[in-house]
Amino acid sequence: MSTLAFSTMTYFHIYSAHYLVILYNFRNSCGGLK
Repeated sequence: MSTLAFSTMTYFHIYSAHYLVILYNFRNSCGGLK
């Protein structure tokens, strides 16, 4: 595996992890308002 592919994979994992956390927190905020 090349270094570029590895860094891209790492970046993608970090990005998707942040996205899931934001999505989860947003869903909890909406659920808490009900």
